Amino acid sequence: MKKVLMILLSFMFIATSASAIEKIQASIDYTADASVRTVAGNLYGLYIVTDGANDVTFAVYDNTAASGATLIPTTVIEVSEGTTHTISFYPPVAFYNGVYIDITTSGTVTYKAYYNSLH
Repeated sequence: MKKVLMILLSFMFIATSASAIEKIQASIDYTADASVRTVAGNLYGLYIVTDGANDVTFAVYDNTAASGATLIPTTVIEVSEGTTHTISFYPPVAFYNGVYIDITTSGTVTYKAYYNSLH
């Protein structure tokens, strides 16, 4: 009986540990303002590629539009900082309604978000 109980407890621990592993996903590449997620989750980071000639301004909201709680306040990436930018969040930034990225530049920009969903 003691062995059976230990085996059951071991399986419960393995199952709990496996489900606790977070699967981080990447969004598609976006080139303009976008609702990246529409469910709750955690934002792990952004990867932004600029044209190298124009500053890029962005803000991130806990919503499906450019309103609601601000997850990341307005931030400017200046031309002098290069063309590729990886922005990581540790601990990740929790969102409850979705992730909306408001991005502005005079040139071109491509970005993707890294997140996991709680649903």
